[in-house]
Amino acid sequence: TGETPGNTQAYDLSKLDNATLEQLISSVCSLCSGDVTQNKNGVPEELLTCCDCSNSGHPSCLQFSAELTEKVKTYSWQCIECKTCVLCGQLGDDNKLMFCDECDKGFHTDCLSPALTEVPEGNWSCDFCKGISVPDNASLHRSNTSSSRDVLLQKANKVINNAERGPAEMMQKTEEIIASLLATGRKRAKSSEDVHKDGPLSKRALHDA
Repeated sequence: TGETPGNTQAYDLSKLDNATLEQLISSVCSLCSGDVTQNKNGVPEELLTCCDCSNSGHPSCLQFSAELTEKVKTYSWQCIECKTCVLCGQLGDDNKLMFCDECDKGFHTDCLSPALTEVPEGNWSCDFCKGISVPDNASLHRSNTSSSRDVLLQKANKVINNAERGPAEMMQKTEEIIASLLATGRKRAKSSEDVHKDGPLSKRALHDA
């Protein structure tokens, strides 16, 4: 028997550059393996993408309300795996890291003023969302880290493995996305090779681009 199209061996992801791997990861929901054309309920839905690792998720899969979805689209959102405290910029003790239910930003209990001794039960809103304090974007810590190549490959393979375990139509859609990105990656690599070989203004490179 031959390899199935969705098998990771059939798609040699190691040949893709980091930008293409990030495209693959951000094109598919990490929770249901759907894309913008269909979520777990089979209806179109946008994807929210983590600014650090490119992991994406449908708002419904993330259990985000419409209000929360609109709020996280106004800043560089981090997924739960990458979430750091916006006040100190660190992950620190994740047992002390809590998320605002109105904006989904992370805060350490001991970074707050006044500090909290423990994570409160039930819903919690940060001072920014309550209007008690106005966020100074220049002072808030932003994470500018990029995922290593090994991490990107691991996440890309996870996308395929998740799709293989899901409904057949999800796997088919993921295969289409992968095939398209593989073709784009090969084309970009060939264009880069041609530019290096013939010069940036070569007719051949411009034609292939």
